[in-house]
Amino acid sequence: MTRRGVLWLGQTCNLRCRFCYFLSRVEDPSSPDHAFMPLAKARRICDTLRGFFGNTAVDLQGGEPTLWKDLPDLVGHCRAIGLHPTVITNGLELARGPLLGRLREAGLRDLLVSVIALDESCDHLAGRAGTGLLQGELLARLRDGGVPFRVNCVLTRDGAAQVPEIARRAAGSGARVVNFIAYNPVADQAPGGRFSSGLLPEPAPLGRALAEGLDILLAAGVEANVRYIPPCLLEERHRPCAYGFQQLSYDHHEWDYASWDWTDRPEQRRCDGEPGEPRRLEDKPLVGLPGPLEGLASAFPGVRAALSRALPRCLRQGSRAEDAADLYARRGRVVARSLGFAHAPACAGCAARGICDGPHAASGLGPALRPIRAQAAFTDPCRYIRLQDKVVEEEDRSWALPS
Repeated sequence: MTRRGVLWLGQTCNLRCRFCYFLSRVEDPSSPDHAFMPLAKARRICDTLRGFFGNTAVDLQGGEPTLWKDLPDLVGHCRAIGLHPTVITNGLELARGPLLGRLREAGLRDLLVSVIALDESCDHLAGRAGTGLLQGELLARLRDGGVPFRVNCVLTRDGAAQVPEIARRAAGSGARVVNFIAYNPVADQAPGGRFSSGLLPEPAPLGRALAEGLDILLAAGVEANVRYIPPCLLEERHRPCAYGFQQLSYDHHEWDYASWDWTDRPEQRRCDGEPGEPRRLEDKPLVGLPGPLEGLASAFPGVRAALSRALPRCLRQGSRAEDAADLYARRGRVVARSLGFAHAPACAGCAARGICDGPHAASGLGPALRPIRAQAAFTDPCRYIRLQDKVVEEEDRSWALPS
């Protein structure tokens, strides 16, 4: 299971992406999440990710973290304590100037570049003219400099239409991984907030674009992932690329639910105040214990607390024990439901129902679902993804590929 954590440094950004989860905080300087936190607080959070949660890598993000003057210092601190740093960025500040070199000298492992669309479509979605041009310059600079990088692409209507061309440009620039991420109607984008149905891609064109884009990437030897889209909407050959909330824990470039729960709390996202007391995922009230244990826990409240104390040991030691896998799978289902993902009527006869979150209720994908037929229902969340070729860094191989 993944050993990667995440840290939100502050919701200050040089873009105003129409689909951003946190756009209200980005636009509001008075928001407690807006300003970047002090370096000392960021260091303490990273120390906790490494020392308490046992994370070995971290995603540093904002807002836009390259606007933060202390980013090279934090990258150096992370590298010094054994927390391999990735910066999630739109790349505008790195396309020109010395910052990219400073981050590499400090110990940057790689970049995760948000490529939301190309050229004028990119400018329109990002709310800033010239964004597409600068991102093109960055990709060329990363290619020429041999800088390791991966790509995130949010599947809005404009972005989805350009998936094949984004795939070609990413592969031609030397990207190691490309993640296609569904436009999720959550946080600021939740219905009733900034949600715009005009940003949602049409299911049929989306399916065709993904099929072409994934074929391009896989033929080029680039790892490709599709987040939060049911596997039934992908061609069968592409289903090993499909990741829902139950699968995220098995991708070492995704976030560990235990530390993610902690860093996502207000105390760890705000510029002021001290970090809160860390707590492991297993120390939270357990949801949906297996049959006999649930009955026992209901009859004797102390049992639930005892189980909550016992289960963390296997995760603290990096164990792949069945208890840990079950706990993380259940946590994934809870997160999916809380964000509005749900099974549609067509899911009733699908063999993958038990390992799939279903589409988001506001995504418009429900009518396009194509139930997967099999003799028995799938119970292993890794049924498809275990067939995928993954990019694994040298320093991760001892634990990510133990066999």
